[in-house]
Amino acid sequence: SFTKRLARIVDHVVDLTRARLGGGIPLARSHTRLAPLVTYVVHEVAAAHPQHQIVLVDVADVRGIWDEDRIAQVVRALLTNAAQYGRERGTVGVGVKSHTDGAATITVHNELQGIPLSAAAIATMFDAYRRGSDDPHIGTGIGLSLFLAQQIMRAHHGSISVESSPVGTAFHVVLPDAVVTS
Repeated sequence: SFTKRLARIVDHVVDLTRARLGGGIPLARSHTRLAPLVTYVVHEVAAAHPQHQIVLVDVADVRGIWDEDRIAQVVRALLTNAAQYGRERGTVGVGVKSHTDGAATITVHNELQGIPLSAAAIATMFDAYRRGSDDPHIGTGIGLSLFLAQQIMRAHHGSISVESSPVGTAFHVVLPDAVVTS
């Protein structure tokens, strides 16, 4: 809804100010399970982008002590970005995996709309006020969501990266201190 969108924009500006003033993004850590969290955000973004097929692929039941709302914010930003810049009526895949080193990875992959992202585009992708494309017909944001996603991952001592090839573009979020539940 418009009210939720406006509230998110205000929250993004407040977070940007905190990040720029050196305070970083504040976290409210709690026991968090990624599978239900990612599933919820997938359904939310899929409802807002019915022209795409957003699917869960290999979602492991991983948990950790993370800020659930902030991780949801990261996943929402990546899914929205994938839907905006991916192939029209294309598939966006989301996966959650655990690693033997005690980390978890959330991967968001979309099919390309055109050519793969250039190295220059990838180098500035997480800068504030940058958008994924200079094409005025693509995207409507002011370029804060990916910047804030990176800041949230830094606050968690994790990372976020992107790779792009003719197969598609994939974002990889790595969260430390994960535990697999069976």
